[in-house]
Amino acid sequence: MAAPEAAAAAEGENGDGDEDEEALKRLEELVSELHRFRDNLPKKPRDPDGDPDGDPAGDPADPEALARQMEATLRLMDQVTVSPCGRARALVLRAQALGVSPRGLPRAEQALGRALKLNPALSRAWTRLGELRWRRGDLPGALLCFRGALQHGEDAEAHRLLSMALRAGGAARGGDGDGDNMAALRESRQQAEAAVRCDPADGSSWYVLGNAYVSLFFGGGQNPQDAQRALGAYAQAERVDPKAANNPDLHLNRATVRPRGGRSRRRGPEVGGASGGGGASNGLHPLRPGANPGQALSGRVLFTLSPPERVPLALGVAVGGGAVAVVTVYNAAPEWGVAVGEGLSVPNPHLTLHQHLHQGQTFSFPGVRVSSPLSLLVNGKRPPPRALAPPRLALSAPPPLPDTPPAPQ
Repeated sequence: MAAPEAAAAAEGENGDGDEDEEALKRLEELVSELHRFRDNLPKKPRDPDGDPDGDPAGDPADPEALARQMEATLRLMDQVTVSPCGRARALVLRAQALGVSPRGLPRAEQALGRALKLNPALSRAWTRLGELRWRRGDLPGALLCFRGALQHGEDAEAHRLLSMALRAGGAARGGDGDGDNMAALRESRQQAEAAVRCDPADGSSWYVLGNAYVSLFFGGGQNPQDAQRALGAYAQAERVDPKAANNPDLHLNRATVRPRGGRSRRRGPEVGGASGGGGASNGLHPLRPGANPGQALSGRVLFTLSPPERVPLALGVAVGGGAVAVVTVYNAAPEWGVAVGEGLSVPNPHLTLHQHLHQGQTFSFPGVRVSSPLSLLVNGKRPPPRALAPPRLALSAPPPLPDTPPAPQ
């Protein structure tokens, strides 16, 4: 593109070119209609190990219908005339339409690349390109894009995405206490804080900040202050944005960290340990026998026990203060298990206090019955669907009737 033409495009993206506003508004309406069509399609269950950037409600059960609607929308968008000044923004909207279907992802990246050639300062194009690269597994490329967006000004969305990508990069590298991982977690928190400063009334930014503190808590020595700050960020997300209360991940993450970071105003009877052994802290507060909605039992796996038929799978979990809880998991697939040392969390646990007499001494310990492994969190992640034992149908014929002697004549 010639220099004057590029300058004209950049000028249009910076607010001039009002003649394009109606056309761009029409393109935005078409994209919104396409997204509503996608959201209203019936969904199939989502694989927790699948695309992390996919629809949290599940992928469409009829991807062909979505692809057809996408192509129809693109044809309508082609009929909208946009001047060279608004071309870059139009290409970003085109990429958003292409992004609803896996078929359109390569073309979406091409459209964003063309938009950035027209206007390298278009931060929205950088963030969308970063999302697409992350979606296809190019995390380093995504990080570069999110940083590229921030080179052209402060943007809450770019800060949020960069915070999330930094945490994802640390998880991919693995390792506890690794220097590079901790640096990534600290920068993730800083980026989330920057997002909140951009828009303190955005609940999404507060939610991402809470997640950044949760990652610091589990990855940085379980500092109680990080847990408290996470809980504060989640509470602020709900205060500034009522829609945040409908985010199930917010409640699950809060429940995961609350047993370690929350404060209990009153103390109930101790559970765990031998009777008469004193009132040492056991790390289970604020959990109580019975239902514990909005809470979680969390700790490290100390041992696993499995009977020959593997029903149930029993896990001994160290929950702090020397206490151990037994989690019995039903309907687990034979090949699935949890290794010693892994982190385990049971949201909304229903605690039962067990007591056993052994050699004249009464021992008590809390137990939690889990009907499905998919309701657990292992190292902060849901087990894959294959962890659930498939249903089996067993058929058996009744035993044959004994021969009866002929009736007497």
